[in-house]
Amino acid sequence: MPRSGEAKEFVLICEDPDVPIPSMVFVHGLFFEIPPTCFVAYDDDVDKNPNMPGRVTFAGWRYVPNLLGSSYIGASPPYGHGYHRYIFTIVALSEPLDIAQPDKATISVIKEAMVGKVIGWGEWLGTFQRHTPR
Repeated sequence: MPRSGEAKEFVLICEDPDVPIPSMVFVHGLFFEIPPTCFVAYDDDVDKNPNMPGRVTFAGWRYVPNLLGSSYIGASPPYGHGYHRYIFTIVALSEPLDIAQPDKATISVIKEAMVGKVIGWGEWLGTFQRHTPR
């Protein structure tokens, strides 16, 4: 990761590459406008804040809705499908994304806006499975 003070914004992405649909990666959450002073995240930080207009979480971050239309969905692979990998990637940017219409941003818009601004990143990989209920 970059030295303290170099990052101007963080982007956080959570993906499941093991969904049972060929060539699909399920994005559980994509968050941007995370301030460079943020070094801790709590479980409700990723929840939509109903008291704020637009796509804003309780932490004040912006988000791109996932396929279910929510800000984030936790690990929930199909029963009996085995372990799924959940990849959390934090990306440090040299300057803010400056998205013109953040409430209409898509994954493609965010990825395009990140080009040339990435100065560091890190990943955390977790696994989870759900056994078939008896």
